[in-house]
Amino acid sequence: MIFQGVKTTITKLLQGKHAPFLTIVHCVIHRWTKLVMQILNPLCFTMKIEALLAFVYNYYVHSPKQTMEQSKLTCKGRG
Repeated sequence: MIFQGVKTTITKLLQGKHAPFLTIVHCVIHRWTKLVMQILNPLCFTMKIEALLAFVYNYYVHSPKQTMEQSKLTCKGRG
């Protein structure tokens, strides 16, 4: 019995030429790990996009031009 992926070349060679009766078992933990990574990959990408958008938003909210416009509006409101 070999604990390895079914599609690897070594497994195919061993099963085909030398041991056609060979049983191949893929590790359950590795299958779960692959599944979890496939599920989390889009979430990680979404989190990166969200962080990028927050960075851009914060840059423009605190930009000198925005601050100057806000101070102009504040001065007009008082006067």
